[in-house]
Amino acid sequence: MTEYKTVYELLEDPNRWCKQYMALNSKLNPTGCRNEDAICWCGMGAIIKVYKTQDEIDKIIDKVCKEVGHRSITYWNDCNSHNNVYNVFKKLGI
Repeated sequence: MTEYKTVYELLEDPNRWCKQYMALNSKLNPTGCRNEDAICWCGMGAIIKVYKTQDEIDKIIDKVCKEVGHRSITYWNDCNSHNNVYNVFKKLGI
């Protein structure tokens, strides 16, 4: 299983990104963000997968929310394209 250091590395491939669920398995059923069977993640799910501590996760959430002008990363993720989501994470170096 590949370990990604940033969310943008994880979500670089559009096939590893999803909407409406934090993470999906190969049967496209919801699964845990850190489960080994996860194959794609929403922006929030990717943050939880990549960053291990709640303190890190909270700081990343604050950074992204300030950048996109929205209080919910999941809502923002679901209302955008892969390209828009990926570019925000890449711009922020997250």
